[in-house]
This record gives sequence, structure tokens and C-alpha cells, in this order.
Amino acid sequence: MARQLIYIGAGRAQPIKALQQRFQPSRTILVEGQEPLASQLTTSDVIDVQQAWVSADGQPATFYHYNLVEFDGLLKASGLYELFPSLKVKASEPVTTTALTDLVKNALDDADSKDHVLVLDVPGQEHALLSALANADLHRRFEHIEVVTCQDAWFDGVKTTPATQALLNDMGFKATEISLSTDPDFPVIAGYRDALADENQELKAQVKTLQKQLEEAKKVADTHLKDLGAAQQAVKTKEQDLAETQQLAEARKKQVDELKPKLEEASRAKQTQLEKAEALQKQLTEAQEAAQAKSKAFEALQRTHEEEKRAWEVERQKHTEWAHSLNKQLDELTPKYEETKDKLTKLQAQSEQQQAQLQKYEKEIESAREDARNALRLVTIRDGDLKDLQEKYAKSLDIQARQFKLLDTMQDRLEQASNYLLELDGDSVTAELLLADDYDAEQDEEMITEAVAEKKNSPANKTSAPQASSTKPNTKKRSSARRGK
Repeated sequence: MARQLIYIGAGRAQPIKALQQRFQPSRTILVEGQEPLASQLTTSDVIDVQQAWVSADGQPATFYHYNLVEFDGLLKASGLYELFPSLKVKASEPVTTTALTDLVKNALDDADSKDHVLVLDVPGQEHALLSALANADLHRRFEHIEVVTCQDAWFDGVKTTPATQALLNDMGFKATEISLSTDPDFPVIAGYRDALADENQELKAQVKTLQKQLEEAKKVADTHLKDLGAAQQAVKTKEQDLAETQQLAEARKKQVDELKPKLEEASRAKQTQLEKAEALQKQLTEAQEAAQAKSKAFEALQRTHEEEKRAWEVERQKHTEWAHSLNKQLDELTPKYEETKDKLTKLQAQSEQQQAQLQKYEKEIESAREDARNALRLVTIRDGDLKDLQEKYAKSLDIQARQFKLLDTMQDRLEQASNYLLELDGDSVTAELLLADDYDAEQDEEMITEAVAEKKNSPANKTSAPQASSTKPNTKKRSSARRGK
């Protein structure tokens, strides 16, 4: 498509013919915001008229109506009041605007060439509109741009002619001949796109891009350098930690090497102690078995003693009649008999105490066995408990020795009693004393000896010799009964 001419703020389009003659566009687009003026513009096959308020951002705006219609527009007057003191705002209304960039894109959508012409006849808006074109990179689509500017700040917030000229130069346009009629207060500036300037502009843009990338790269490099420094510091710290760890490992290894012989020696000592403990356990088991055997023997002896006691009771019943024949002798011996009877009662009480002590000893033996088992379990955990085990074992042996001694003493006493019974002529009082279980052996022997001597020396014994001889068969019967035991 050939060249196109876009005229923003066409108004009455008085210079349109001069522009067409100069640039020979194939199509002309006239843009006017006020509907009455837009309706007066002539349309044809090569001229399009668009009624639209044009702004830089396309946002809603306010349209001001002044008493001087040539100043009507989207800007509020300020410096104009100095030129035209009678200038007044007749009215204002909100309007919807179209962004210049959207208008240009729609108008040049099918245009491949970049030799189009743009005319901005909207004093005060020109700088903002040109900036919008440059930011959208649409200024490159135009070969010629002609702009009506403000020599001074006639409206609020506008840029003056020098600022607009500088912006046009920055966009790559060089000053050229104007086509519109000019006014000293609203000078017209024009520029054509310089190819070299365009290339320079591209190079500048590339330089800016490269500079930006370089700054970003520098920031990244600085970050990397900081990270590298931190990493190097961390490596140094790790190396120091590694050296310290190696030193500590060497020291530990040295300690292990030093402790290894001690550990082996302790292991051997422990093994020796375990062997000793096993030997002690074996001895303890053997001692327990021996104690059980002796305990069984003692029980058997005790049962025999009970049987003898029962036999003696039977024998005593048999001798009751014979005892009545001795009443006369008993009357003479009654005081001693009562005394002996008291002693017998005491001896029986002592016998019961001995039975209680035997039970106590059995409990102590069982306690000693439990202590020995506990000591054996603890010998593998604490070597120092071995001494306690030995002490408990020694106590157990001592208790067992005392028990065995007691058994031996009782056996001796029983044998003595049996011998005395065989020697005596069957005195029931003396027999009861001999069969009593008393710890005081010497006192029992003295009492029995004294009783026998008194019996032999007493007149009753001498006068009753025939009677004694008459009772011999009974004595033999008792002796034979004991031998049968």
C-alpha cells in the first residue's frame, strides 16, 4: 500500500490541499473530535473522516469550550489568559478518548511502507502524543511528522516548543520545511526521518539494552563473586574442620591403640573371673546337694527318733504296772522326781525351740541359696559383687556347718542316751532324762550320774534287790526293743 496521511485535529482542514499536493498520499485520514467540524469535512474515495477525541493514553477526559472556539480542546487554559484576558470557559463535558497508538495501528495495519505522514494540530498535546508513539516504536512508520507546538505554557502541564523539538530530534527526525501556516504563539515544527538517525537510534537502543544486560551481568557477577568468596571461606572452614577432625581421629586412634592392650588384659581378667565364678557355682551346687543329702539324713533320723519316741511311749505304758510296784520308792524320790519333771518340761520346751531354730536355719539356707543365685547373675555385670557372693557363701557354709555340728551333737547325745538306757536297770525317770534333747550335755550327764548314784546307795534300793531282780525280764525286753531299733 502507498503512502498515507494522518491528520489529527483536522478542524476545517484548510491546509489539507497543500499537504496532499506536497506528499501525494494515496489515502488521507482526517481526525476531528468535535462533531460539527467533523461533519463539515469532505470525504471521498481517498479521504476518510473520523470523529474521535485523541489522547496519549486513551483514558476518559474533559473537553473545554472557550469563548474563543480555536482554543477548544482537552486542555485547560493557563498562560492563554495573559494573551487573551477576556478568554473564558463557556462549558466543559466529559468525553471518551482514543489512544493515538491504537488509531495509528488501525490506520496503518495493512501498510508495508514506512513513508507515511503524520500531522498533529492539537497544540499542548503534541509532546505527550509523540512520546506515546516513540514508546510504542510506531514513529518509524512515518517519514514526515509536522507538529503545532506551544511557544509558552498556554495550557496546564504542557511542554513548550524547544522540548517538543528536542523530542522529535531524539526520535530520529531532522528539521525540514513546514507545510502548515505558522503563528508566533503556536509555531509549527516539522521533521523527516533520517535513516542514519534511525540506525543510530537502533544502535542507541541496542547500546542501552547491552548496557542494561552488562549491568545485570555485573550484578550477577558480583553475586557470584560474593558467593565464590563465601564458598571459598566455607572451603577454608571445611579444610580447617577436616584438619582438626583428622588430628582428633589420630589422637583417638592413638588412644585406642593404647587402650587395646588394657582392654585385652581386662577381657582376660574377666574370663578368669568368669571361670572362677563357674567353679564357685559348681562348688556351691555340690555343697547344696550335700546339704540336701544331710537334710534328708536328718529328716530320716528325726523320723527314727519319732518312731523311738512312740515305741518308748508304748514301752512306758507296758511298765505302768511295774511303776506302781515302785510307788514306795517313788514316794521317797518324789521331790527329786518333781524337780526332774520340771527339768524335763524345760527340756521339751528347749526341744521345741530347737525345732523352730531348725526351721529358721532351713529358711536361712534357702535365703543363702537365693543370694548365691543372685550373686551368680550379677558376677558378669559387676566384678566387685564376687566378694559379696563369697561372703554370703561363707555364711551359708557356716550355717550349714553349725547345722551339721548340731546334727552330730544330737546323734552323739542319742547314742549316749541309748548306752545309758542299756546300762541302767530301767529307771523310767532316768530314761526320760537321757532321751531329752538338751544342748547342755555336761549338765545332763551330771544329773543322770547323780540320780544313778543315789539310786544305788539308797537303802530302798538295797532292801528291794529281790524286787529289782524280779523286773529283769522287763529290762531285757526294753534292751532288746532298742537293739531292734
